[in-house]
Amino acid sequence: MEEKQENKKKSFISEKIVGRDLTLRHAAKYLGLAVVCGLVFGICGAVAFNSLGTHLQKRTEAMALGNSQEPESQSESPEAPVSAESQEGQEPAAAEGTAGAAPEEPAETTAGNEAASPEPSGETDTAGSIQEAVRRELENRTPTPEEGRKLFAGLQEVVAEADSRVVSVQAVERDTSWFNDPIETAYNASGLILSIREQEILILTTEDAVRNADNLRVTFADGAEQEAYLKQSSRLDGVALLSVPKEGLGSEFLSSLSPIAYGSAGTLQTGDLIFLIGSPLGTAHSVSMGLIGYVNEKEQTADGTQAMFYTGVPADAEKGTFAVDLKGELIGVVRPAPGESQTGSTGIISTAYLREVLRRLGEGKQIPYLGIRGRNVTPEMKFEDIPAGVYVTEVEQDSPAYGAGIKNGDILIRLNDTELSDLNAYESAVRGLETGDSAALTVMRSSTNGEYGELTFNITAGAR
Repeated sequence: MEEKQENKKKSFISEKIVGRDLTLRHAAKYLGLAVVCGLVFGICGAVAFNSLGTHLQKRTEAMALGNSQEPESQSESPEAPVSAESQEGQEPAAAEGTAGAAPEEPAETTAGNEAASPEPSGETDTAGSIQEAVRRELENRTPTPEEGRKLFAGLQEVVAEADSRVVSVQAVERDTSWFNDPIETAYNASGLILSIREQEILILTTEDAVRNADNLRVTFADGAEQEAYLKQSSRLDGVALLSVPKEGLGSEFLSSLSPIAYGSAGTLQTGDLIFLIGSPLGTAHSVSMGLIGYVNEKEQTADGTQAMFYTGVPADAEKGTFAVDLKGELIGVVRPAPGESQTGSTGIISTAYLREVLRRLGEGKQIPYLGIRGRNVTPEMKFEDIPAGVYVTEVEQDSPAYGAGIKNGDILIRLNDTELSDLNAYESAVRGLETGDSAALTVMRSSTNGEYGELTFNITAGAR
């Protein structure tokens, strides 16, 4: 009985669920941060768009003025007044004009002719002038508070739209007490409407919350509840997909639902503004905002790499927190930290990596797993007579590779018939497997005298 209850434990909850209190001090802190960041971003955007519109209007007026003056300028150009500085060279100038050189015209007329000219160079000059005007406006113009309020209201609309796709997930585990009395323990987390299919609605949530659940229920933003079932999950990626049957929900309600869209996670940069929705503060439908502090497109993980980015904004990963961009589109899922964070940063798995994982989970398939972390053999390593391939840096305990006998320092050179020239080739070969497949993994292993020999191990793919 003790062993069973021990296996049921989760490090982040107990049988008595007590929500974390959101004090006035913390609420003021988060609201203040959101207001400051929103105002700064909004004011800059408002100034840029306002200045662009003003300058385009001026350019349009200049073009119209230039076109209307062009015939008159051409007819009067021989009789145009000559300044005192150019009187001395008037006769040579006239001679040159006779030879075909264009006479000097007033700046306004010249500008009009250039604006009316169909030459591509005029378009380039116009674009440069607009950029320069925007730059000057940003430097010199003081935005009004009303402009800042309008931009901040726009950001609030984006967050509200994204939050309408957030659902509450309740996972219930059943057990018995020492006296054989039934016990039910409820775990609450947030989910996100990921896809609406013909027969089901797919909900993205955290794997921690639904692990070992005996019953699952989903509550939508408008309060409607429906039974849910685990479609598939990935323990190492910390995500799970739930299936909510559409039967019984009603056509009017279903027509009001819409899934979250994927954003352009592959273009994220340090300093980009993002929103965290779901349960960043430990409560469903809470929200926070911050900047991306670091982007790592190839962070090492089991059997390959994954795209990650980090922010300094704290977030509750185990209860389901999701990152969206300024369009309200999904760009990542907050990952539970493997241990105590030393920097206080929040790691987010980018959808640039997760999209393929979620696609397979949505098909009810598990992600294949061998449990090897490695890196490419570098030219410097080859100079030391280390064979080409993937150098094993770590074999995860209790993984298929660990059970098969793969060791740190082995060089992976072949998986079945696929040559493993680098880490990308190894990752692709593993993704080509199915859970339960038996594969032949060939390695080069160093002997006691430093020479490498070839060994082949039979390995059965597990589930990630």
